[in-house]
Amino acid sequence: VFHAPDLQEEKPFEFRIRYKFISQSDAVVRYGLPDTLLELGRVTPGTYCTRQFDECHRNKCRLQSPNYPGMYPRNVTCYWTIRQKEVPTMKHAMIAVSQENQHKALVK
Repeated sequence: VFHAPDLQEEKPFEFRIRYKFISQSDAVVRYGLPDTLLELGRVTPGTYCTRQFDECHRNKCRLQSPNYPGMYPRNVTCYWTIRQKEVPTMKHAMIAVSQENQHKALVK
């Protein structure tokens, strides 16, 4: 039980935490392995999480929700823009979207 000394009324509150130790190799959920080059995009100025991705054929672009794999923040809307200035020779433009565990993804 912790007490907050600077409050007018000293009401105790309870704080519980559960934790476990994991191996270092399992602690890479958020951004992938250190040796994997991932493009996380540029944050659009004045926004919390809107990002722009350019030239994803050069680097593997990773679009992910803020706080992933945790809870999505309240009252936040994120937009991701993927821009390709020119299509590489002998290629065609294609966007592949994959989502783990069959969760929904909306693509417009």
